[in-house]
Amino acid sequence: MRFSKEIEYALISLMAMSDSDGLSSARDLAKRFHIPHELLSKILQRLVARGIADSVKGAHGGYRLRRPGGEITLGEVMTAVQGPRHVARCLDDEDCFQAEVCNIKRSIRTVQSIWDRTINSMTLDDFGRTASRLSGPT
Repeated sequence: MRFSKEIEYALISLMAMSDSDGLSSARDLAKRFHIPHELLSKILQRLVARGIADSVKGAHGGYRLRRPGGEITLGEVMTAVQGPRHVARCLDDEDCFQAEVCNIKRSIRTVQSIWDRTINSMTLDDFGRTASRLSGPT
């Protein structure tokens, strides 16, 4: 499974929000992380709609996490940005023409189950700790 750019942008922005005590504007996040502003604004709106972030209007407005990073899962972010995704198309398509003869669907379902457990158990805090551990001291 591969993270789309939209998921990467969402995670970058959410990690920046989790490190901030105040509000983060879409424009500042876009500029800081070289993300197209219009695309980031759409992503942030999706995160707000799904209860992951809050939006504060006004001249000094911006975005912040609605809940602590330890309560927001990677799976929740991914679904908010792109909807539910599967590791193989056959899990999306009930009318697969190979369904009667498929010899790998059970294994694909197993992989999907492992993937789902992983992304639904990893929080933003876990994700941040992993990134910090891999990047080492600065």
